[in-house]
Amino acid sequence: LTQIGEDQADQVASKILKEGLSFDAVYSSPLKRAKCTAQIIINTLQQKQKSSSTSTSSISSQQKQIEPFVLPELIERDFGTMTGLPVHEILQRCGEENVLKTDTIAYFLHPE
Repeated sequence: LTQIGEDQADQVASKILKEGLSFDAVYSSPLKRAKCTAQIIINTLQQKQKSSSTSTSSISSQQKQIEPFVLPELIERDFGTMTGLPVHEILQRCGEENVLKTDTIAYFLHPE
């Protein structure tokens, strides 16, 4: 991970604490950067919880050191030339009839 990625993972952990969220497990894709991001979040949460006695526990206190569960199903997909394009541009390239949009993702058939 770059320093930016590490900083973003720390920010996620801070937001989890601020919102009072809790969880019993952490899941990650098998990609090294995803596992590293998850571990940074876990470590940051544990470190901040140790330094703050008034914090709501985000990670079960029974677990001293947890690691993310790795699930291959969480690996992201490579969409080739469509990777990273805004949905409106995918619509232009593929045609609306070839795109299925949901609230969080757009599936498409490549125009070729």
